Amino acid sequence: MLAKKKKIGKKNIKEDKLVTFYSKTLQYYEVYKNQVLIGAAALIVLIAAIVYFANQSQKTEIEAASALAKAERTYQSGNYQNVVDGVKSEGSLSLVEVVDKYSGTEAGEMARIYLANSYFYIGNFEKALETYDDYSGSNKLYKATALAGMAGCYEAMGQFDKAAKYFRDAANTYSNNALNSNYLLNAAVNYISSEKYSDAKSILETLKEKYTSSEEAREADRYLAEVKLHSKS
Repeated sequence: MLAKKKKIGKKNIKEDKLVTFYSKTLQYYEVYKNQVLIGAAALIVLIAAIVYFANQSQKTEIEAASALAKAERTYQSGNYQNVVDGVKSEGSLSLVEVVDKYSGTEAGEMARIYLANSYFYIGNFEKALETYDDYSGSNKLYKATALAGMAGCYEAMGQFDKAAKYFRDAANTYSNNALNSNYLLNAAVNYISSEKYSDAKSILETLKEKYTSSEEAREADRYLAEVKLHSKS
């Protein structure tokens, strides 16, 4: 007579699966132990690399900020030709060198804006435009400044439609920027210069609505009157 089969419960099934998994894991380790150890070592190296580069990045940011503090003295003096020529004080980098050496750091990208401003102030609008456009920092305020700088270049070159677009983009980049009302007014003025009166009207109305107490909002009425006059003609 055959013995009665023992009923297998859920607990036994779970235990059996656990034993099987453990057994297979041991077999896997024995077969691939070299690869497993290599993988673990690689993970440790990766973690160490992340920590190292994070520390190096912080160190580089500090170095860049220090270099910028020294280099911007020439810029603050108002000698913009010396800035673009790479003239430097003894023991310091020029702004051009700070941009080249620390590109990608926040201080290095801020130096890029100073350099672009310098090109603008000496009348080299094409080079200024190129330098503003190269800004790659993460600071939204600086990004808005770079966009407004590009707008100023286009305006100086008589490309009013592009100037308006970039002033508008600058105003929409960082909501807490105190210059947003100024950027919007400039956008509207350039749209008027490019005879895009409906775009100018829309921006001027936005300016009055969002920045009611600003000086630019008070000026907006004058430009709205001009837009209305052109619309009738």
